[in-house]
Amino acid sequence: MNATPPGMFKAIPIQARFAIRRRLNQLQGNLNVAFGKKKSAADDTKRTGTARKGRAGGVLLLFLGAIFLFNGVNMSSQFIRRLSERIDFKENMILGENAHEKLFETARMLKMADTLPARSPSGIASRKEWESYLRQSFILDSVLRGMPKEQQEARADELMRVFKEKGTDGFRLKKIRVAIFFPSVDSWTLPENQALMLRALGAVWLLLGIALLFMIAGNMSQDLGKVEWGMEWLFTFPISARSLFLARLCEFALVNPAVWFCSLPFSFVVFWCAGFEWWAVGISLLTTLYMAILLASVHVVAEVWLRKVFAANMLKNIQAVMTLTGTLFFLSLIWLFIAPSSGPYLEAAAAGLPHFLAWSPISVPALLAEPSYAMKAIAVMLISVVSVPLVAVRWCEYLTRGGLTGSSAAYTGTRGKSEAAQAGGGWLTGIVGKEVRLLFRDRNFLVQTLVVPVLGIGFQVLMSPDLLKGAAGDLRHASTMAFALGAYVLMFSAFQVLTVEGQGLWMLYTFPQDVSTILLKKTVLWCGFGLFYTAAVLVICVAINPALKWAAISPAVTALAGVVIYAYIASGIGVLGTDPLEVEAQRKVRPEMMYLYMLLVTLFAYAIYSVSVWSKLAQLVLSALLAYALWQKVRDRAPYMLDPTQEPPPDISLADGMIAALAFFVLQGLIGLLLMQTGLPVGAQLLIAFVSAGLIVALLTLYVFWRKQVPNILAAVGFRGAAWERLSVLRAFLWGLLAGLAAASFAVVYLWCVTWIEPLRELKEESVKQALQWDASFYWWLAGLAVVAGPLFEEYIFRGLVYRGLRRSVQLYVAVLASAGVFAIVHPPLSVIPVFALGVVAAISFEKTRLLLAPIVAHMVYNGILVAMQ
Repeated sequence: MNATPPGMFKAIPIQARFAIRRRLNQLQGNLNVAFGKKKSAADDTKRTGTARKGRAGGVLLLFLGAIFLFNGVNMSSQFIRRLSERIDFKENMILGENAHEKLFETARMLKMADTLPARSPSGIASRKEWESYLRQSFILDSVLRGMPKEQQEARADELMRVFKEKGTDGFRLKKIRVAIFFPSVDSWTLPENQALMLRALGAVWLLLGIALLFMIAGNMSQDLGKVEWGMEWLFTFPISARSLFLARLCEFALVNPAVWFCSLPFSFVVFWCAGFEWWAVGISLLTTLYMAILLASVHVVAEVWLRKVFAANMLKNIQAVMTLTGTLFFLSLIWLFIAPSSGPYLEAAAAGLPHFLAWSPISVPALLAEPSYAMKAIAVMLISVVSVPLVAVRWCEYLTRGGLTGSSAAYTGTRGKSEAAQAGGGWLTGIVGKEVRLLFRDRNFLVQTLVVPVLGIGFQVLMSPDLLKGAAGDLRHASTMAFALGAYVLMFSAFQVLTVEGQGLWMLYTFPQDVSTILLKKTVLWCGFGLFYTAAVLVICVAINPALKWAAISPAVTALAGVVIYAYIASGIGVLGTDPLEVEAQRKVRPEMMYLYMLLVTLFAYAIYSVSVWSKLAQLVLSALLAYALWQKVRDRAPYMLDPTQEPPPDISLADGMIAALAFFVLQGLIGLLLMQTGLPVGAQLLIAFVSAGLIVALLTLYVFWRKQVPNILAAVGFRGAAWERLSVLRAFLWGLLAGLAAASFAVVYLWCVTWIEPLRELKEESVKQALQWDASFYWWLAGLAVVAGPLFEEYIFRGLVYRGLRRSVQLYVAVLASAGVFAIVHPPLSVIPVFALGVVAAISFEKTRLLLAPIVAHMVYNGILVAMQ
């Protein structure tokens, strides 16, 4: 109590160390989990963060950060090259080395042709040939510069016009960078046009600063929209307000990833292309830090001012406007960077940029690229980096001179019974009503969920106008676009069913319902929003082109069904990838889970484009089963979500079986592609690929179960029973023999009936035609695969994993039918019915004996009898 309060120079490092320590604790826990490092006895002697369960996000965050920086450098390099060429084209027609050489060669030859008699046929022919030769070199030059095909001819005509008017004097030489993944000094503008180039880059820096400022204050701000402001807690410490605000400014400038990931690649490319080369690394780090400090200063002032002036219920509305504004600015910035048609607009903006804006604190780093402006630019930056933070802190002190909060009115609001509650019911009651009210009360959440996805799709259409034309011309394209929008909306809504609960998640555990059931009800609501957007796109495409063939409506139906299924997949992945104990909202969801969801969405496009109804049905069934598997894991995890270290008891889940089945079929294809280069017989290639994929999947899954510490692994998957005795083995063998004979008898009757059913008879004839293409040795390899390898690995996956995972949470008959259906749907359409019967009897025999030996024997007997009949 008698200690002297720390001064400003001590308080700032304390708060900075606090912020850094928090992130190191998160990263250290993630890395320990990722590499299996156990807590040592030495760790008990020092204070560290609580190790979280099952997180490896630190490694992935570094990996994604590297990818983001690489893409930023690549995009910025292309932008600088296009911008410099656009500016240089204003006065001189720029050519690459090859085209420039052919230009002078053509000029010499045409001069020689002019010395021939005017009416000489050879002279006329020579001139036409050389002009055509030169025009083709101009087109090749445009191709090397990455110009769209429709602009290549127009540029060639313009270049030929300049050549006829000015000759070689109308052109300048400039090297072409074909590989544009890394910046080059060859991409910089000509010396006489550098002033306009710097003004254009200053405009880009200014636009980037505005976009980041609004984006950070909108959907990246942690405290602005909360009722409890983090600064209120810090204000209780015996530290001056100046120290607190300055420390908060420094923390925000150093640890905000948005500024560093967006500004650093662009700055590096600009200074590298300007000729600084490796010095560009240090200069770009300093300029990015400079920009981060300026943006942090403005953000801190805006946060304090908004908190003091507006009530809490208005802050979310303001954040919504900021999110919308920032998104529009950011999309405009991306358009400038990647759209070929953006050059004239940026050039016009640079030419009309007022002189004082070119020297504004945000845009002045661009002037460092010109040595004549460098000293003045450094002086402006030094003055700004000192004065702007001091003014910001002093302003914050002035705003809080009477206290941090202006009045209790900042936290008050009106409250009363809803009409639905007064009526005693309605669909807006309960958890669904709570979610709807959250959506319309939190305007920022509404914009992020329902508006930003539409802006994203609209931006894609603006960038590629042919996208909308293609969608309106083909129902498959329209259905794919509709599904993409619906899935995109779900990524911002259903994906967040757990995240939006924030620190109030514990209240869901007090309700007389299971938490997973409550989250499922919320998923139904977001599924409705996804369906609305999907149907809206389909209706718009039909309105644009009424000639769409609604007779082939299956793509549209597939898209709508896919949105329903992917609503549950999105919410399941989102719940499993969310850390409810994480304080920062942006870090609650693991980024790899979002990438996994986007990958699955991309794969579903195959179902929309597939012409086979069976393929569509197969993917819908497998996707639905994946959704069920994810929610099985959600139900397992639900009781442990508020515990930082405890996890559900390890067991085999349906998700394990689905992942194993997917990996099994993918590995077969990859190994088969490698074996195609060996020259082995086709049958041998199939058998080797099948066995190799099966061994890899079996060993990897057993290793995963061992790492998860699944008790009694061999008994869990059916390799051994509770008591490994001869009698149990003999019993399993007899069950398998009877089941195989029953399934084979059914298959024989089915094959006899096929000849009487026209669609099935056509399928059989088609399969016979394909079979006649192979030689006799192929069938011996096929017999080994069908009778030995197939039963071993397929029964391990579909009975030992898939059936076992289903049996955990559903009744016996549901697990039997569902596992048999999955087993049948991955087989050709002709064999689906008898294979389904085999799956049923194999599952029953496994249930009765608890040994995989029974379904393996049944499968062998079934395949052996059918192969012998063939």
